[in-house]
Amino acid sequence: MAFIKFIIIILVIAAGVGVFSKPDDQVLNDLIYQQTVNDLDNIELNNGDNLLSSALKLACMFTVEQCAQTIVDNLTIEINDYFVLKLAKTNLKEKNSCIGIYKTWKCF
Repeated sequence: MAFIKFIIIILVIAAGVGVFSKPDDQVLNDLIYQQTVNDLDNIELNNGDNLLSSALKLACMFTVEQCAQTIVDNLTIEINDYFVLKLAKTNLKEKNSCIGIYKTWKCF
């Protein structure tokens, strides 16, 4: 019985900490920007790309930070605030869901 009380107390404390340590939305924007910069740093031109796609890739190779900022500025980011965490969705096809808890965002 004492063990069950101990577990309940730990869960209540963890939930209380979660309520007061939800991450800031700007941290999510910074994370998405940094991931976009990393993705743009690793792009390659392929023979199968169409002209517009190749031009965009080539332009982003020279001004990665500006290109990444333009992409992030045009994203739709929907953030839902729950009791102990935040959930976010973007309109990207990849890595479009993020969870924020204990001052940290994780996208998957």
